[in-house]
Amino acid sequence: MSAFIVEDETINIPLGLFYIEVVGSSGYDEIPRRLKEAGYNIDQDETEIARLGQDMFNLNCEAVNQRYGENQAETFRKLNYKYEFLPEVTAAHAYNAINCWIYQCSEGNVPMTSQLFKTVSKISDALAHRIALKTPEVQKARWG
Repeated sequence: MSAFIVEDETINIPLGLFYIEVVGSSGYDEIPRRLKEAGYNIDQDETEIARLGQDMFNLNCEAVNQRYGENQAETFRKLNYKYEFLPEVTAAHAYNAINCWIYQCSEGNVPMTSQLFKTVSKISDALAHRIALKTPEVQKARWG
């Protein structure tokens, strides 16, 4: 397995969806619930979404350092993550970006020890479920 430091957009894409679902009224509660359980109260303070993004970036750096050695993350790119709100993100777009991030964070003990990794992985599963339910095949399939 290889790993690299993702671009800011790879983190900011799902954060756009997270923010909309927490602050807006999307009707889904899986993402807000999981984020709150992980200690990110993004409905109470807008700086929380930026903190989540920074924590996701830091975890990516940690995984890369575990893979390649101490301080190796900075050889991939400048470690200058910046949160930017990206509106109108679809579930499918967020799902792809999250799974890129998950893959890049799957080094060393990160998957076993990081609550953030586990939380984002569960959110990815919830998005996959949501996307699958909207496919014509699932909508046409008989229940039971």
